[in-house]
Amino acid sequence: MVEEEPHPTWDTKTSIAINSIRVLNALTAESQVNLKRIRRVRSYVTLPTNRNVRITKTALKRRDDIVLEHMGSDDATGLVKAEWVEYVPDASFFAPASPHSVKDESSNTDPAVLYLHGGGYALCSRKTHRGLTWKVAKHAKSRVLAIDYRLAPEHVFPLALHDAISAYSFLLSNGRPASKIIICGDSAGGGLALALTLWLRDNGPSHNLPLPAGVILMSPWLDLSHSLPSFKNGKFDLLREKVIDSTVITETRSHFYISDNSFLKHPLVSPLFAQENLLAPLPPLLIQVGDAERLRDESIVFATSQFSQSPIRLEIYEGMVHVFQMLASFIKVADRAMERLGSFAQEAIARQEQQDSCGLAEFERRVEWISNDAKHDFPVRSMTSAEVTELLEGSSGQVAEEVSSVMAEVTTSGDSAESEVEFLGSCDEGPMVPMPER
Repeated sequence: MVEEEPHPTWDTKTSIAINSIRVLNALTAESQVNLKRIRRVRSYVTLPTNRNVRITKTALKRRDDIVLEHMGSDDATGLVKAEWVEYVPDASFFAPASPHSVKDESSNTDPAVLYLHGGGYALCSRKTHRGLTWKVAKHAKSRVLAIDYRLAPEHVFPLALHDAISAYSFLLSNGRPASKIIICGDSAGGGLALALTLWLRDNGPSHNLPLPAGVILMSPWLDLSHSLPSFKNGKFDLLREKVIDSTVITETRSHFYISDNSFLKHPLVSPLFAQENLLAPLPPLLIQVGDAERLRDESIVFATSQFSQSPIRLEIYEGMVHVFQMLASFIKVADRAMERLGSFAQEAIARQEQQDSCGLAEFERRVEWISNDAKHDFPVRSMTSAEVTELLEGSSGQVAEEVSSVMAEVTTSGDSAESEVEFLGSCDEGPMVPMPER
């Protein structure tokens, strides 16, 4: 069922936009449409761009000299389909940016964003995400390379990661320095972007692959074990609670992306469980997450607890849902998020250029709350550690209420609710990630 109640901060336009998507998601869930059919429908979905956007199709060779653990040498061969997305400001109705052109990339040293699309590692493509990628190109003032990485369940971890490594290598191979590259992704693509960054941190030096200038994550999926309370935050969010596909999902395999649940806490599958390394720090990260989405807590815990000393800027948008940035041009707060995303990308690259000339300026870590208040231009305020902890504890309190409700139903009906209580993360031996201390 779709919860029709709007979030208190939503205006009419926001409610209509978000509820329309929620209704479509609910219809898909209730009819249990299989994955192949959903893919077939979405293959025809190419979100509109505009006359200022140039699309350049390309393909890149997989790194056959890099074979990751849990993959074979044959998996490191072949090509990855991709496209360049450019925003051309001076295009007009009478002289639009030429679409699907062919352009030489052999000596390009312009700034670039490597974009990894979302879709639960099983859906979507570079085409379905053009509505986002052209806006990233516009606001970051960079070309965007969007790739079609291999999708699950046909291709499980680490094949998508290998394609991402190959794409990053491609950007470096034609003369572009790492200091002019931003890695960006949404949802599962955000998790993949962070996994790529962690792999580069640990393995890049041995393959001559330096870290990028910065990383941007939109509502990233960082915890496939769903171990944090906000995953039950489904009252307003777009995401479903669980995957329903008995042909793939079993008691020992909870997700398309992994072959079995032994991978749930692998740090390159669920980066929430990765370890911070102060001797090999990450590049500056921007994480944007909605206050009303299921994946909220994992971004908060990653930024404030697991990687508490790393150069991370976390932005929490009041009342917003999963990957709300896709509604840019429809709702103003999403436009503001895209503007801030673009500014971060430009600043990260400029910061690297400054390092080359006069030393690296200190990066300011902060957690920011962006109010959904258009009348006052979406005011931004820094959150204290106590406020962050209170936000997480409030999420835990909501879960406790749901557990109490479940147990009351058990008492009344006599039906077992053990599996549901475990899913809520309430068991003493559950996989909860520690919350930050005050």
